[in-house]
Amino acid sequence: MMWITHMIFGIFLYFLAVHLGLLPYDIGYLILVGLASLVPDIDHPRSKISKALRLEKIGMMVEHRGIFHSIYALLIVSLSTYFIVYYLGYPEKAFEMGFLVAIGYSSHMISDSLTPSGICWFYPRGKVHGPIKTGSYGELLFLFIISYFLALVFLASIIGMGVNRDSLLMSFGFSILVSVTMEGEVIVRARR
Repeated sequence: MMWITHMIFGIFLYFLAVHLGLLPYDIGYLILVGLASLVPDIDHPRSKISKALRLEKIGMMVEHRGIFHSIYALLIVSLSTYFIVYYLGYPEKAFEMGFLVAIGYSSHMISDSLTPSGICWFYPRGKVHGPIKTGSYGELLFLFIISYFLALVFLASIIGMGVNRDSLLMSFGFSILVSVTMEGEVIVRARR
């Protein structure tokens, strides 16, 4: 999947957790989940996260969708976040931060599990794969559906509108906006 799909899916899962009362809404939390949803692709030298952090060499040393796309990496990154925040003197925020990173990281793994190449959840075993090709119109449809439900959950949780005609129309508009952005990426990718 492409970076925007990973980010939107992670943010959707965050708002779902907010809607269920598991986490409070906080713009910083939203950003953390969005960034965590990109971290597994640190194993690809041309990914947005590798380029932004100038860590392209990691992608040259390890297999893409290998150990960084496994439950082991998810646990290590989430628990590391918990302990770092705890020992920095914020024990009351440590669990929330670890949970937020787990949401973002696992959202990436779930969405990559939907592609034909899939991922090995228990690397090197436990391969899970699906029919959605990266950068395809199938991914665009997946993104459209997720962005629609993200907008619905956002409106229901944060604005308190509930599900009515206005929230349905606003959700539709948001999902079209996200999908048009994605379609531009799909078209550019197809021309390469």
